[in-house]
Amino acid sequence: MTALDPSQIETPEQVGDGTASDGEPATAYLCRKLEPLQVNRDSHYAACEALQRTHTWLGVLVVALSTISLGFAFGGGEIIGEYGNYFLGGASVAVGILAGVQTFSNFSGRASEHKGAAIAYGTLLREIEYRVSGAISETENLEYLPNLMNRWSEISEMAPLTKSSLRIKHGDS
Repeated sequence: MTALDPSQIETPEQVGDGTASDGEPATAYLCRKLEPLQVNRDSHYAACEALQRTHTWLGVLVVALSTISLGFAFGGGEIIGEYGNYFLGGASVAVGILAGVQTFSNFSGRASEHKGAAIAYGTLLREIEYRVSGAISETENLEYLPNLMNRWSEISEMAPLTKSSLRIKHGDS
């Protein structure tokens, strides 16, 4: 099962009386949902971290190149010679391109979306972990299943896509 594919998640109508199609008890059904939720949560946290890291390093590179370019430009061309001026021109162009990539790729905004999805999946996961711990009766778990499926579908709809390599790395088969 691909953890982020909402079409493979049973809907409340498919769950019906709160059991899987083979009559599986609600608590056992909830136990089976723990791993896909963990994969989703971990994949979104990993995507968030990767996007934040990219944003940070791109920003450091832009600041370093622009500082070097401006420093030598104001220092005068005689210090670095003719080839140095070509380097400064190239560095200035690179700064503009990298700053544009950083701005229009919206790494920080995309990271925030993944973080929100990871938090939502984590909240649902903790709730299910509590329910399967024995603190909640089988009857209450049965009544909870339609709510679980609705919430999971809502989270899946709002969550940005993650790379399949991230999902596989975090346990999706």
